[in-house]
Amino acid sequence: MITADELLCMRWNANLSRGSQGAPLVPPLFVAEQGPGVAMVDVRRPQEATGVLGYIPGSAFPDAQKLEERTGGQQLRPLVLISANGDEAATVARQLELRGVPYVAAMAGGLAAWQSLGLFTSRDPSGI
Repeated sequence: MITADELLCMRWNANLSRGSQGAPLVPPLFVAEQGPGVAMVDVRRPQEATGVLGYIPGSAFPDAQKLEERTGGQQLRPLVLISANGDEAATVARQLELRGVPYVAAMAGGLAAWQSLGLFTSRDPSGI
């Protein structure tokens, strides 16, 4: 019998692609479909989250040191990194992957791609 975690890992691998620099990427619709099954980390500064693109509710905004701490131990859920257009998140995802972090990827196209699909973002500063 396949567990929910095993199924998520299989779906993760089926949706994973590579960017031009080798960064692991997953599509925004896949991220949306997973809901709380994935941990979303916005790699932008929290101040950017109240701008035009907003942020995805439920995303964490750890600084670089806290992100290192978060991925240094046992990772409980796949980790999706988010940035405005996906480039910054892809760079960080590749670095983490090279350090041995499993199931880490950037959301392809970033928040711009998320919004182009009509998916919800918020600019409410209380959610950051």
